[in-house]
Amino acid sequence: MPIRDKKKLPANVSRDNRSTRIAVRVVISLTLFAIAITGLVFAGKAVRRHFYVNNPHFTLLHVTTAPTANYSRDRVLTILSEMGVDIGHCNLLAIDIGKIRKRLLAEPLVHSAEVRRVIPDTLNIQFSECTPEATLRCIPTLLIDRNGFILPYQGIKGVPATLPQITGIRNPGKLEQGTRTDDFMLLGALRLLRFVATHDDMAYCDIALIQLDYSQRHFRLILRATPGGTVFRAGSEVVVPLANMDAAFKRLNDIVNMKKERRGTIGTINVTYERNIPLTP
Repeated sequence: MPIRDKKKLPANVSRDNRSTRIAVRVVISLTLFAIAITGLVFAGKAVRRHFYVNNPHFTLLHVTTAPTANYSRDRVLTILSEMGVDIGHCNLLAIDIGKIRKRLLAEPLVHSAEVRRVIPDTLNIQFSECTPEATLRCIPTLLIDRNGFILPYQGIKGVPATLPQITGIRNPGKLEQGTRTDDFMLLGALRLLRFVATHDDMAYCDIALIQLDYSQRHFRLILRATPGGTVFRAGSEVVVPLANMDAAFKRLNDIVNMKKERRGTIGTINVTYERNIPLTP
């Protein structure tokens, strides 16, 4: 009986079969790996819930904070309660501290905030208030801090009575509490106040009021009388430019020193001029 020869498969068919088997094994391996990872994730969450989130050992029992002029401990606890965070009822590890920090920073007066857990039962909250630099004379009256952020005025505690006032503000209705103004004259007035505050030789320049002049880009300063001061009296006026402010204040200093030597006084002076500076005694 003749022996029948086995037919050989073409080489390319064999390669395709091997590639298919390898691909199937890879898919199965990846599927099993994904199932294993998913199982580990769910197991980890279950362990976390059992040993941490649902563990009464981590119940929130204490909230520590440093009260400020406008944020007492009771006010902080009220904010937390409004967010569903209550002492004795929440698990410390289940509290969203990022959400609490974001809520505190939404307060117009809060400058910075830090919230952290102290294991096993304490939530620590530290924050600082914005420091007002001037009062904005508009309707309603507002405050502004050194960075140009608009702050509320009504009901705010700890505002110095000697805080400079700013008037002549263009479009005051656009000033929104908790946001930074882009008003170039207001920002310039803040730069002026910083300049005066950081130069010891300008102690005589105790500013009571800053009037903004948008058309001329000038500031009209109304001064207070300073203790021991002889050159300026209460109500003296100084006009300063927005541009080249440093040079203008240098001109003012030179004239003030000259007046001191001669025991003279200044009622009004306009240092927007570089020469022939107009002034009245």
